[in-house]
Amino acid sequence: MQAVPTNVITHDLLEHTVTIRVEGIISTQTTYKINGDPIETHIQTRVFLDTMKYLDSGDGVQVMKVCHSEGYYVIVRRQLTSCKQIMTVTSTAIWPDRKVQCEQIYRKIEA
Repeated sequence: MQAVPTNVITHDLLEHTVTIRVEGIISTQTTYKINGDPIETHIQTRVFLDTMKYLDSGDGVQVMKVCHSEGYYVIVRRQLTSCKQIMTVTSTAIWPDRKVQCEQIYRKIEA
């Protein structure tokens, strides 16, 4: 078990899918169809409907996670620098009366 999470991202250009595997204290793996129908994901006991699209800037992807049962949603943007060595993950949770944002920076690890 790792205290610092590792993101492993696989982009299949032919199938228009992105698989995100997060390895850390909590490990997950989800495959998204770009601009596809929502898929159901779970974080602890919460159920989300997720959709993914490319960023307009062309350097990353955005996942919209909607939690209907609790009335909020989360936008997660994964964006690469031009050198493709650093990824910024910006997560914004939005409720009707407030929003909270956090940013994480990841450096590429050579396998």
